[in-house]
Amino acid sequence: MDRISEAERQYIRDGIKLKVRNDGRGNTDIRDIWLQMGTLNQANGSCTIYDPDTQVKIHIGIKVIVALYF
Repeated sequence: MDRISEAERQYIRDGIKLKVRNDGRGNTDIRDIWLQMGTLNQANGSCTIYDPDTQVKIHIGIKVIVALYF
């Protein structure tokens, strides 16, 4: 695990005091996200999460296989 330098710690502390993040948002600002369920046909359960600010799209799927052995 990477360690945070003292300069980075101070940068974070100063941002908290000034109530601003390094991306310009305030401490209480949140990003809008988009969530859709059932987006992957091959999965038993799935969803897609999308952040329009960063244009990051995350697909999550679960495939369940039940095998009975006698």
